Amino acid sequence: MREEAVRFLKCLSAANLCYFRIWAELFSWASPPSLFFRRFGPPAIWYYSAIFNVLILAAVLYVFAKKRWRLAFAMVACVIAKEVVFTILKVESGLGTRIAVFLYGVPRVVLGMGLALAAVSFALLFLRWSPRVQSKFGSFLFAMSALIPLTFGNAIFRAGQDPVLRAPAPRHPASGHAAGRRVVWIVFDEMDERIAFSRRAPGFSLPNLDRFRAEAQVATHALSPSDATIVSIPSLLIGKLVSSDRPLNVRRLEVTFAGSHQKGELGRVPDVFSRAKRHGLRSGITGWYLPYCRIFEGRVDDCIWWPMNRQINSYGATLSQTLWNQPRSLFETSLYSPFGPSLAVLAQARTVNEMTAEGAAMAVRKDLDLVYCHFPAPHSPFIYDPSRRTLTSYTTHSRGYLDNLQLADHIFSRLREAMERAGVWNQTAVLVTADHGFRQSAKLGYGAGTKHVPWMIKWPDNREAGTVDSPFETVGTSDVLLEFLASGKTGAVDRIVSNK
Repeated sequence: MREEAVRFLKCLSAANLCYFRIWAELFSWASPPSLFFRRFGPPAIWYYSAIFNVLILAAVLYVFAKKRWRLAFAMVACVIAKEVVFTILKVESGLGTRIAVFLYGVPRVVLGMGLALAAVSFALLFLRWSPRVQSKFGSFLFAMSALIPLTFGNAIFRAGQDPVLRAPAPRHPASGHAAGRRVVWIVFDEMDERIAFSRRAPGFSLPNLDRFRAEAQVATHALSPSDATIVSIPSLLIGKLVSSDRPLNVRRLEVTFAGSHQKGELGRVPDVFSRAKRHGLRSGITGWYLPYCRIFEGRVDDCIWWPMNRQINSYGATLSQTLWNQPRSLFETSLYSPFGPSLAVLAQARTVNEMTAEGAAMAVRKDLDLVYCHFPAPHSPFIYDPSRRTLTSYTTHSRGYLDNLQLADHIFSRLREAMERAGVWNQTAVLVTADHGFRQSAKLGYGAGTKHVPWMIKWPDNREAGTVDSPFETVGTSDVLLEFLASGKTGAVDRIVSNK
């Protein structure tokens, strides 16, 4: 009896270690850097599901290990090693980013075969180890059983706590305000001017954006403030160049301004939304990645946002979904999965669909003077199937960026169609730009520059269409839009170039 109890305890310890990454993510959820990017706190079912899944895996291991002890724990050793390594890479973000950039261009089949070969080799090596080594591994599992009450107890404690993040602010319905001049500002994340327009590949087209480009005032050498979203977006919204940033808590992002080293906080220093409010104008946001609605609460009149989809926020909303998806996540990453699109990729498809619908609905609201939309396309993961116009494709190869460019074109067409149906297209100034260019542009033969972004603005009734080839910094964008909203002045690109 005592021997069987020890065997089960080892199995329970092994199962608990298999969930090392999941425990680490759940218990580090409330740390300030990561909490800033969370849309909601982890629901209690995530903690309880992790406990149930550890118990289920322990029971399976116990039954299997009685007959195939060495094989069972060879497989467990592989899973534990994978979870520990991937958790360390996430903590060491610099190393993890460099490895991710390297793996980004590796075909999924090749990467999958390599990982499978490594796992089989590790398992065979474990099986051939001497009984003494295997006994040491068993002793290690027995010692690590001390973590079980810590993980289970911590999970139960946290499940009973109020989430650090309160529920999203309620949406605001349309008011009686009638917008005079209107602006819709569209930011496509990681859209590269060279790849999309000025140096596009033969036979490649973006019909809806090309049509818009012919109607707009176009800057062919616009440069973004940074190659990082979290630096570029604050720079664009504040209208001053930001050199660095640091999340302080759930709603506070400290920024350092270039040149002066002066510090401020996004949402507390003057920005395009607070300045619009001083003019008596109403604003709305449909955003991605940054917690727009918490940062600009009180400065905008309507807001909705979505976080970047990762493993930790893609388990699902119900107990059945979480019980299934947590163990599945042990065998995949945010981008790679042996089951087809990963959980995070599937969540990204849902995000794009929801954002497109919400962005189109906000763009036609006649009570909003300024509508800002930040979309997660053509940013990876590459999920668009242009032939079907559906989010059913998935590739990790850099060429998938071209597919996601067509996804951005599709999103833009949805917004334009909605605005035309509502009769507001011709009366609205529409700006299309990006926060930075494609970080993997060198893999497509475009060099390593990541600050080349589109900058195209259509003024009401298509006034002042044309092209400006002089380089300029897009950090002055908010000034141009506010000037139009306040006084009706256009001809923006020429003024930015002359004042750069």
